[in-house]
Amino acid sequence: MSILNVFIKPEEGLIGVDSEAVFPDGYIDEQGKLIVAPAANAVVGFRGNSRVLDMACPSIYCFGGEVERMAEGMPGLIKAAIDSARKNYQVQEHDLGLNLVIVGYSQAERSVVGHLFRRDVGSEDIRVDRIQSRFMAPYWGAEHVPPGLPDNRDGLCMLARSQSSMAREQEPGFAAGGRYFIASVKRRSISIVQAFKFPPRPEKVG
Repeated sequence: MSILNVFIKPEEGLIGVDSEAVFPDGYIDEQGKLIVAPAANAVVGFRGNSRVLDMACPSIYCFGGEVERMAEGMPGLIKAAIDSARKNYQVQEHDLGLNLVIVGYSQAERSVVGHLFRRDVGSEDIRVDRIQSRFMAPYWGAEHVPPGLPDNRDGLCMLARSQSSMAREQEPGFAAGGRYFIASVKRRSISIVQAFKFPPRPEKVG
C-alpha cells in the first residue's frame, strides 16, 4: 500500500514516499503521493487508495490557515473524501484503509510538527496521533529497520530500500517502488527532490 516515512526534528521535517501504484489487474503505474500546501507551510503525504487523495487534494492544496487548523479539520476531510470515492468511483471498503501525515511549521510551537491520521479497513473512525520523531510504513517490526538509521535523507533512503526489498519478497502485489521522493519542510521553505529510483520489476505483479 505504498511507502510513507517521516522524520521530525524541530528545525526540519522530512517525508519520503514512493511513486508506485499497483492496480487490481496487476498493472503498474505511478501516482503522486505528496501534496504541498504552500500557504500553510506544510506537506501532506499519503498511502492508500488514490481516489481518496484525488477527492481531498484541492482542499489540502488551497488551505491557507495554520498547520494546527489543518490538522483539526483533516478527519472530517478524510471522511468526506472517502464518501466521494465510494459514490463517484465505487471504491470498496477493503481498499479504504489509509495513512495520511501532515508535516508543517507551527508558528505556535516555533518548530516543525508532524500529525498522523489512520483509518483501518472496516472502521469509520480516523485515529489521530502526533508524530514525535519517526513514522514508518510499512513497518514489520524493529528487526526489519536498518540498524543505526540516521534521522536524515540518507536514513530515509536506507529505510525505503529495505522496505521495498522486504515487500517484494513477502507481498509481490504491494506498491513499493518506482521513484522515491523526499519532501523537506522548514520554517521558511518547502522542497521536494527525487532521491533515487527503485530497481525495476515486471509490468504485472501478483
